[in-house]
Amino acid sequence: MAAFAYTIRDSSGRSSSGTLAADNAAEASATLRGQGAILLRLRPVPERRNTAPTRRTPWSALRCQPKSAPVEVSLKQIAVMLRSGLTLLETLRTVSEQSTSGRMRRTWDEVASAVRGGATLTSAMMSLNRFDRIVTELVQVGEQTGQLDVVLDRAADALERRRLLKAQMVSALLYPTIVLLAAVGVTVFILTYAIPRLTVYLKALGRPLPAMTQILVDVSDFLLTQWPVLLGPTVLGIVLFSVAYSAPIGRLAVDTVLLRIPLMGYILRTGATAALSRSLSLLLASGVSIVEALRTCQELHANRRLALILARSRERVMAGDPIAPTVKLPGGFMPMLASMVDAGERSGQLDRTLLECAVYHEQRLEALIRVLSSVIEIIVVVTVGGIVGYVYVAFMLALYGAAL
Repeated sequence: MAAFAYTIRDSSGRSSSGTLAADNAAEASATLRGQGAILLRLRPVPERRNTAPTRRTPWSALRCQPKSAPVEVSLKQIAVMLRSGLTLLETLRTVSEQSTSGRMRRTWDEVASAVRGGATLTSAMMSLNRFDRIVTELVQVGEQTGQLDVVLDRAADALERRRLLKAQMVSALLYPTIVLLAAVGVTVFILTYAIPRLTVYLKALGRPLPAMTQILVDVSDFLLTQWPVLLGPTVLGIVLFSVAYSAPIGRLAVDTVLLRIPLMGYILRTGATAALSRSLSLLLASGVSIVEALRTCQELHANRRLALILARSRERVMAGDPIAPTVKLPGGFMPMLASMVDAGERSGQLDRTLLECAVYHEQRLEALIRVLSSVIEIIVVVTVGGIVGYVYVAFMLALYGAAL
């Protein structure tokens, strides 16, 4: 029988903490909920060991940091082998031998070594600091409930969905950026390479240039003669932005501004809402308390503004507030999230309503990406076509005037 530290909130809204002895986390959770309390936090009380801590250099985690896809494959392999009756050590050794990634192989070797020394799988994975928080939380739940194979499948699916969602968002934001750079490159090439050579021919004719052609020539001359003046502030701006973004306050300010950009901000908020809804749904359905689930989701968000919203939400939930109002802040997650959370809290099926919210926003994000791709293609065709057309008409007018 193990000991569990808990934090609950009674029907009057008061919070209290304590410890409870139970065989596993599911039994402890059922006991507390049977008393009519709302479970805010439930954590096993770690046993004291006399083993000395392992000394690790700051570079060890960076050297062996595995990518998401190999981790997903490894977790699914472990789940299959555990269901087949293999022991945990045999499973870890087999996964390490079959891994095609050197980083993944070293990671599972270190996990197996820690488990062989008496550590739990959760503590071994946490000590390496190479796995996402959602993975270690689910693994801990699986060890406590005896359903490690089930939660490993869930963890692999969660990583896969998050990776695909991130790829969708990168695609949505990277595509217009690349297209914009290509359009700028074409424009610069025309103004700095093509036009100066055509200008030499036109000036040799000895005729005054039409106003439309003269404007184009003046712009080309300005870029050719003043490019150091334009390049200097651009480089300085990039350096200042990098320095500001590396500081916590600057990072928070930049992330806040990104969420408010009309199109980009809408895509970022939609993707973040989908990721939060699915992660919270998975953690709650697996038996993780709402406070720990919010803490885990907070660490998963790269946007500091959204992470700060989740941190404040967790603090207010621990103080006795409901969840829905804490995530309903302007410029943060999509408004539908708060409505779905409120409905889930009232019905007692928060994990299911969050899953529905995640599916809706994932579909919404896919639709946004399709629309954005179509709009960008039209804008690029019109822009590049307009530039090339302007150059063509300007020089045809000059040639026509010279021929008269």
